[in-house]
Amino acid sequence: MRREGLARPAITAPALVELGRYQQAAPLLRSLAARATPDSFLSDLLDLPGLADSLGALRTAARDDGSPAAQLQLAEALRRLGHLDEALDVYARALDAAGSLSSLMGVEERSLPQFMIVGPPRTGTTLLRRLLDLHPAIGLPSGEPSFFSSRSGERSGSNRRRAPLAWYLGVFQTLAARKSDATVLGEKSPHYFSMADTEMAFARLLFPKLRIVATLRDPVERAWSEIKVQGRMDEAAIIAALNHGRYPNWFAEVLDAGRYQDHLKRWTRHFPLGQIHLIDADELETDVARQADRLFRWLGLGASPREEILALQRGWNNRTPAFAQSGDIVALLRAAYADQPWRAADLTRILAPQAAITTAPRRAAAPRRRKSA
Repeated sequence: MRREGLARPAITAPALVELGRYQQAAPLLRSLAARATPDSFLSDLLDLPGLADSLGALRTAARDDGSPAAQLQLAEALRRLGHLDEALDVYARALDAAGSLSSLMGVEERSLPQFMIVGPPRTGTTLLRRLLDLHPAIGLPSGEPSFFSSRSGERSGSNRRRAPLAWYLGVFQTLAARKSDATVLGEKSPHYFSMADTEMAFARLLFPKLRIVATLRDPVERAWSEIKVQGRMDEAAIIAALNHGRYPNWFAEVLDAGRYQDHLKRWTRHFPLGQIHLIDADELETDVARQADRLFRWLGLGASPREEILALQRGWNNRTPAFAQSGDIVALLRAAYADQPWRAADLTRILAPQAAITTAPRRAAAPRRRKSA
């Protein structure tokens, strides 16, 4: 009974927040907190109604004060209230004034993330994470933080892009304390792969040296695997049978995640190609040791124990149950990806010319001057 009673506010509250209806969401959020819901993320939304009310005062303080702390408060409020594009310039001013993210946030450099596994989903990211767990110098938090992306993959609409930056950095501070021997920290959030340009820019602004790891799989196989994970085989069959080119959001997102070239071109606008490592998922499964050596060298680390890696390969099986695809689904997916390269080597050649035009992290724009009376 308790779980049924929590279901409606746990779904409705984050949906209202996404619509910007913070005051309407407030009693639901308080109810969830008072009833000790296990969903810890919802507790991070409790201050959003008050944050919306104080936005004007924060703008005034940032304009009149100009300190890194005041700029950071405004930037955080803007981002968490859904105005990331405006927030980027304010974050840039705060970072320029403070000198670095570690100085601005009062954290150690060693506890900042150095790499991200960005997915996309169903391309071997879980195997890759298990592989990285074998290396004593690498640390990853449990789960998927999903801090930067609005695409959480959750039907409830809840996502962590509205959580405080301190929450995200705290994940790695806790990790650094727990795994003190780790020299390279990172995370895995597969929905980062197709996130918006402003979200990629935000990641680059905070962590300009961040390394990006993407795994690639035949996009037709990947899409069908994600449909199966979501349990929407029948829905997909109906969509494919109708085949009128208009898709529900969930299906459009499934298709979009397999357009690797388009998304990787956007990633290279924000991060140099030398900071992006592409892995073929089928080669990862069949030759884990070789792929591990390549990845660990790219991260500046020595090899992990070979026997443990080979044991991981022998015992690995994360395939979804087999379900027959209709001819309509096969035709739809093949048509969607007919012109989409997906091998790492091919995509690297395509992306190389663009590497020279990677955009530098956003610099602080000059603050607006107050007009004289």
